[in-house]
Amino acid sequence: MAPYAASKSAVARLTQSLAAERDESRIRINTLLPSIIDTPANRAVMPDVAPSSRAHPDAIAEAAAFQVSPAACAINGALIPVTNAVAR
Repeated sequence: MAPYAASKSAVARLTQSLAAERDESRIRINTLLPSIIDTPANRAVMPDVAPSSRAHPDAIAEAAAFQVSPAACAINGALIPVTNAVAR
């Protein structure tokens, strides 16, 4: 578990560092943090995980689409959890 946790922490710090270092460009740096993704493969290997704690792929896609939209222009350096999400 330690290597997994360390790599997740590194991604978080990299996101924040890149966001802070950006120049006057309009590039924004954010990271989506989905919970366990609700896929047939994940359901098969993790049958004890409650369905309510899984993120539906469509919900993750919606979060990503929002991030590239003009509505998210003020969000930079954010770690955005996508959890307990179901498709609409």
